Amino acid sequence: MRAAFGLVAAVLVGCGVDDGPVSQPPPEALHQPPDFDDRVRPGTTLGPRPTPETGKLPVWQPGFHQALRWEVELAERTTLRIRVPSGRAGNQIRLAFRTGDGRGVLHGATVALAGSDGALASDPVAVTFGGEPGFSAGARERRISDPLRFPVGFRQELYVTYEVEGHFAAGAINLFPDSWAEVRVASDAPVVAGWSERRAIGLASLLVRAPASRAFVALGDSITEAFISGDDDYRDAWPQVAEALTGLPIANAGVSGQGLWGAHEYLEGEVLQLEGVTDCIVLLGTNDLGAHDENRITSDLARLFERLEPFCTVWAGTLVPKDRAEIGEAIRRSRRAINTWIREEAAVAGVIDFEAVLGDPANPDRWLPGLGEDGVHPSLEGQRVMGEEAARFLTEEVLGTR
Repeated sequence: MRAAFGLVAAVLVGCGVDDGPVSQPPPEALHQPPDFDDRVRPGTTLGPRPTPETGKLPVWQPGFHQALRWEVELAERTTLRIRVPSGRAGNQIRLAFRTGDGRGVLHGATVALAGSDGALASDPVAVTFGGEPGFSAGARERRISDPLRFPVGFRQELYVTYEVEGHFAAGAINLFPDSWAEVRVASDAPVVAGWSERRAIGLASLLVRAPASRAFVALGDSITEAFISGDDDYRDAWPQVAEALTGLPIANAGVSGQGLWGAHEYLEGEVLQLEGVTDCIVLLGTNDLGAHDENRITSDLARLFERLEPFCTVWAGTLVPKDRAEIGEAIRRSRRAINTWIREEAAVAGVIDFEAVLGDPANPDRWLPGLGEDGVHPSLEGQRVMGEEAARFLTEEVLGTR
C-alpha cells in the first residue's frame, strides 16, 4: 500500500509574488519592507572560508544540496531511495537530513553506488548518527550523519536509502528520476521499486571531505531549481550544467516560488548552514516583479548581498526575460532597470549576464527562439545555455583562464 504523502503548501512557480511557503508572511509583508535581522544567528558557522591557498587541507564541502522548504507527512514507515549525483570527489561523506513542520523519525539509512530501476550497484554501507542507526527530531531540525568512509567520484551517482516516518522536508517538483519509495522495506534491501517518488524528501545535503576547492551555492527560484514542466531532472539545472563543465561543486539552493522575502527569511537554514562554501551565485528578483518596484527589489537584493558577504564571495546573475501576454510594460521596464543596477551598481564580485545569452538582442524582454518554455522559465535548451554561460564566466573569473 502506498504511504500517505501530503505536500503541505501550494506551489507558486514564477508567478510574480514571493509566497513565503513554510510560514506565509502576512499580506502586508508583500508591500512593507520586512524587518530583516542582518546579524548572523547563534549556531551559524561562517568561517574560516576554505581558499585556494588552503587547498591541500581536507575539508567538508557540499557535493549535493536541496533547500527543501516544503514538507511531506509519511503516515507509515516508508523506505525512500533517492538517486543523487555528487559534484565533489573524495573518500569520506556525511549526509544531512531535514525534518518538516512536525516530528520526524529516521530508522536507518545506507548509501551505495546507484544501479538502475532501484537496484544497487555496490554493497550498501550503513550511515550512523552519533553512533546510532537513526534519529528522532523535532520540527525543522537538521541532522548530520557521522563521517563515513565511502569513496565517491566527481558526478558519480549514489543511491541514498532511508526508512522514515512522520514529517520530513521536501522539494516542490519532481527532479530525481529513477528514485523510489516503498512501505516497510529495509534500507539495505537490494531493490526498492514500490513506486516512483522523484521529489527530494528528507535528504538535504551530501557533504564530501577532500582537499579544499572553490565551492559554490546557487540561490534562486524555480529557474535555478530547474522547473520546466514539473517533472524534470536535477542534472539539467543550469548550476549542475556549469558544475559538470567546470569541475567546481555548485550546490543548488533554488526554491520554486521564492522571492527576496523568502530568501532573507530562510537564509540561515537553507544556505548559511552549509559547510565549506566559498562562493554564492544569486539569481533572484523575478518573483518580486509586479509586487514591488525596482527600488524595493534592488534594495532587498543589496541587503541580501550584504548578509552573504561574510559567508561567501558573492556573484550575481541578471534576470532572465519575462515575456507573457499579461505582463505589462511597467514590469518589463522594472526588470530592465534591475538588470542595469546589477550590472553597474551592485556590490558583488562579478555578474553572470544571463539576459545577454537568453534574450533577443532586438528586444531583451523576449526569449531567443527555443530558449524559453512558457515566457518565464527557460526551456531545457535554455537551462543548457545558462549553464554554459555560467561555466564560461566562472572559468574566466574564478579559475583565471581565458
